[in-house]
Parts: sequence; C-alpha cells; structure tokens
Amino acid sequence: ELKDKQDKVVDENLEQTKILNRIEERYQTQVDVAQKNEEKTLAQNKWLVGAIWALVTIVMIAVITASITALLP
Repeated sequence: ELKDKQDKVVDENLEQTKILNRIEERYQTQVDVAQKNEEKTLAQNKWLVGAIWALVTIVMIAVITASITALLP
C-alpha cells in the first residue's frame, strides 16, 4: 500500500513537471515574440524620428530661402 502511494505521488509529480515545462515553453515563446515586437518598434521609431528631422530640415530651408528672398531688393 505504501508503494502504491509512493508511485501515485511520483506520477503526480511527473505530471505536474510536464505541465510546468509546457507553461515555461509558452512563456519563453511569448518573451521571444515580445522581444521581436520591441525590436520592430524601435526600428520604426528610429525611422520616424529620421523622417521628422528630414521634414523639419526641409521646412527650415524653405523658410530661410523665403526670408532671404524677401530681404533682397
């Protein structure tokens, strides 16, 4: 009877270990996906900042050119 109880406990522990391993695998997959998404977001943000600076530069050149033209006789 003690042997049966021990076997039952061992079986339950093995089952719980399998469940925990599956949970850990899913967690790791979610972490990997989150890291990839973060990398994409950072790349998009860098591109966006670059585009905004380009736009600001173009506007400043246009304003300076218009100012110089207005000042010329």
